[in-house]
Amino acid sequence: MRFPATKPTESVFKFAANAYAKRIIIRTLVLVTVLFICFTPSEIQPQTFPATRGAIIFENDSGRPLRFANAGRNDELLPFEVNGYWGLLNQNRNVLVLPVFDWIDVGIEGLARATVDGKTGFLLGNGDWRFDPIYAYADRFEEGFAVVGEKGRFGYIDRAGKNRSGFRFDAALRFKDNVAGVRIGDRCGFINTNFDAVTEFRFTAVRSFHEGFAAVRTPGAQNTIDEEQNEDVRESTESTSGVWGFINRTGRFAFRDETGQIQALGDFNDGLAKFQVDGRWGYLDRAFRVALPPTYEDARDFTQGSAAVKQNGRWGYINRSFNVTVPFQYESADDFDDTGAMITLKGKRGFIDRTGRVIIAPQFDWAEPFRLNLSRVSVGDSFAYLRTSGFVFYEPNDAKAGFIDVTTGERIRRRFRLSDRGNRLLLPLPPRPLIPAPYPPEFQYDEGLWSETPPGPPSEQETPAPGNRPPKKEPGSVDRV
Repeated sequence: MRFPATKPTESVFKFAANAYAKRIIIRTLVLVTVLFICFTPSEIQPQTFPATRGAIIFENDSGRPLRFANAGRNDELLPFEVNGYWGLLNQNRNVLVLPVFDWIDVGIEGLARATVDGKTGFLLGNGDWRFDPIYAYADRFEEGFAVVGEKGRFGYIDRAGKNRSGFRFDAALRFKDNVAGVRIGDRCGFINTNFDAVTEFRFTAVRSFHEGFAAVRTPGAQNTIDEEQNEDVRESTESTSGVWGFINRTGRFAFRDETGQIQALGDFNDGLAKFQVDGRWGYLDRAFRVALPPTYEDARDFTQGSAAVKQNGRWGYINRSFNVTVPFQYESADDFDDTGAMITLKGKRGFIDRTGRVIIAPQFDWAEPFRLNLSRVSVGDSFAYLRTSGFVFYEPNDAKAGFIDVTTGERIRRRFRLSDRGNRLLLPLPPRPLIPAPYPPEFQYDEGLWSETPPGPPSEQETPAPGNRPPKKEPGSVDRV
């Protein structure tokens, strides 16, 4: 029996056409479903996150809120505040951690300190606790360890959260060059990363190691005149300043001021270390020779070839040849970095370059040095992130419109280039008073320990940020000078 020649060909074509039509129909239905889900407004409904995130309300809004996105592997962790709560942004201005915390620090190596109800822990970039908030005090991680404290005693945890030293110190500094300054009782010394002592605990003040040396102070004697007796009658008393010097990494003195004239020593930076005699500051070189005699009312360490110094109540800058490069006109001056230096003029903070040219005019009530090309600045109680160009990277009003949740289906949304319209919108929590920050800003961290309160009033350059004033220290807490 012969079949018409067209029959098999027609059957094949009909089958292929039907299969192709089915595929088209299926793909169309999938695309319509996706578009329907993405563009259909969702009803207002409460959503409860884990306890660390708090309760957020979902609702639609026609504003332009920030994106609440998944954290990337190399994302920076930048704290931001809205309505008195703190969260984390990344470098692309995406919200990684919703603002539900009492305070959050800048993230370092993927971990950010955060506080809840007066206790400090460490957050990951996704908002989960890496280490629960159980510490009365917790410092940033440095060289694999972080100082933590409870009931006036301090120790070190590693990046696994294990307390490696126990709470056996009365004060402790961060590790630097695998050595950390600590205090037990009224004496200070140094330990290594095995938490063994590398020096005797015989110092009344220590600073961290820099360029192979650490400034230390030992108890010393000085001659004082008994004013009620003849000037030739003198008695030996314990010096309130002691004897300053530099030790090397073996714990031996490389330099010791046997005259007892030096009242304070700074750290070596750029091969120079500041020192104070009779209330004036100069600089020593690495051979411990006087490179600049005590000249200035106050001085900062050299950084990148420049140092801020104070004369006649005003701050300016000098170079390594000790020539004035920026005139004495500022009420305060910070260190130079790759971006510039922060200065204060007429009570307002701004930024200058090494020649003294104004980068960003003094206009802020508060500012912090640039990090990752961003500076935290504030006018009044609010704050913003500012780029070196002067462009505002973030300010609190940006977050008050809410956060579009794109943490789910992120890959599909990028592929189809869908807009944010119709996505879930998370509203910030209702406003509350801003809780004071428990820790000073990073640029105010000082690498020194003292056996007693440092002499003199706090430096005018170390005034906490408005609204971020740290609480008074409890006895035994880490000294910051």
